[in-house]
Amino acid sequence: MPFDKRSREAGRITFFTAIENLKRNHSLSENDLKYLYTQQVIGIDPKGRIILKSQEACTGSSKNRSKLLDLVNREIIKRKWAGGITYQKIKASCESRSPYKELLYLPRDLVTMTLPHSPLKGSIYWRKNGNRQLSLHVAPQIGLPFGVYARLILMFLTTERIRSKDRRFELKSSWRQFLKNMHLAWGGEKYLAIKDQLRRLCATTYTLQINSEESESIDNITVSDHWFQSPDCVRVSFSEAFFNMTGNSVIPLETRIVHKLKRSPLTLDLYAWLTYRTTNLPKTTFISWPKLRDQFGADYKRLRDFRSRFHRCLNMVLRQNPISPEIEIRPAGLRLSPAPPADVEWVERQIAKAVSTTRFPLII
Repeated sequence: MPFDKRSREAGRITFFTAIENLKRNHSLSENDLKYLYTQQVIGIDPKGRIILKSQEACTGSSKNRSKLLDLVNREIIKRKWAGGITYQKIKASCESRSPYKELLYLPRDLVTMTLPHSPLKGSIYWRKNGNRQLSLHVAPQIGLPFGVYARLILMFLTTERIRSKDRRFELKSSWRQFLKNMHLAWGGEKYLAIKDQLRRLCATTYTLQINSEESESIDNITVSDHWFQSPDCVRVSFSEAFFNMTGNSVIPLETRIVHKLKRSPLTLDLYAWLTYRTTNLPKTTFISWPKLRDQFGADYKRLRDFRSRFHRCLNMVLRQNPISPEIEIRPAGLRLSPAPPADVEWVERQIAKAVSTTRFPLII
């Protein structure tokens, strides 16, 4: 969408006035100010939001950059100068989405309801999404899977199951190659942590419960029905339930974006969820903050803490320009509008390709 000179100037005045206000009320460093003042304002969209050009920052950490823009966003909304801040939406076409991009896959039901973010003491955990609930059960001495490593391993296992069409996954002595395939550096502590998360994933039972006014269904799913580990080999036999689930409903994720977002479990969850909602959003939808917390962040006791963290992670995801619905953050929740048809078509093609392609078994 093109913006005229008047729109750009109005957006610039509002954005930089908010920064001047923040200078008086917050201790901003020279690097903070440099980053904010180098932001390129494109204009104001029809919803009254100031649009910034998506670009990589030259200074500071991702967390600090998101925090700075969140401060400006809050200042603008508090003063009622505009509808907040958003990023430039890059329109896609079928041709611009290459079918040869390196992709990873996740089971749909573990996208809409996610794994724990951090280690938990108990052996039971649950997530809720509308009339669907996912419960995790594991032996206390093993522990629940959690964090970034569990998510990356699950992506890798799902992708290998799709590529090989085989019930068996075998990892011999090449743990270094395994870590390289997941874009993780080799290291002693990291190697032990990933072995532990792989064990937890395979030992956990995932109970999917779906309720409606007239019926109820419960499915118990395990990633593996046989797990074997020795000093020189790990062998995983995918369960029939997991094998069927990952053959019928998966979500494609760009490896490049996963690699950029792998420092935070919530950013990975949001990226996968937005990709899923791109193909599952027939009309504009509003989701309240309490419902989002049930789905993504039940570990947060205070809703405002979850909302702040959610906002920062969402900004980090959107900076990567993923395929996603149109997003608007509101005081009461999140407003999602359907994505352009070309984006939806690309994702649907990748899903169809994943569940229909036949390949030979792959053993690392």
